[in-house]
Amino acid sequence: MLIMIITSLLVLTGIISFKDKVITVDKLPDAARSFIDRFYPEATVSHVKEDSKFFKTSYAVLLQDGNEIEFNSKGEWKRVDGEQAVIPAGLIPADISGYVRNSFPGQNIVKIGKETYGYKIELANDLKLKFDKKGKLISIDK
Repeated sequence: MLIMIITSLLVLTGIISFKDKVITVDKLPDAARSFIDRFYPEATVSHVKEDSKFFKTSYAVLLQDGNEIEFNSKGEWKRVDGEQAVIPAGLIPADISGYVRNSFPGQNIVKIGKETYGYKIELANDLKLKFDKKGKLISIDK
């Protein structure tokens, strides 16, 4: 009961914050802005959402072409969802790119995420593949 009261007071006073707010691109960390400039130089940003939870901040950037990019508080990318558009080759580790090219000819990577174990990707045919940090295949899900 005491924990519930303390937590309620912290939330009410704003010490623990659960806020989603729309921000401008210039409020993104430098690394996130550089990432967008490098991998999506022709893209127009539709909007940027800042998500603050328990002293952690993350950012979701939606581009007008439908691509969505998630960044951590330092501006490092966590996930890129191409919405069936091809993920820029420079984001994909060479071992993963080679595996997909050899094992699934003609299939494009349309989503990629950094996970604690390595990477999770999705192909245009909705096949999901998990790789360890060295690019070795861990599993395939349909």
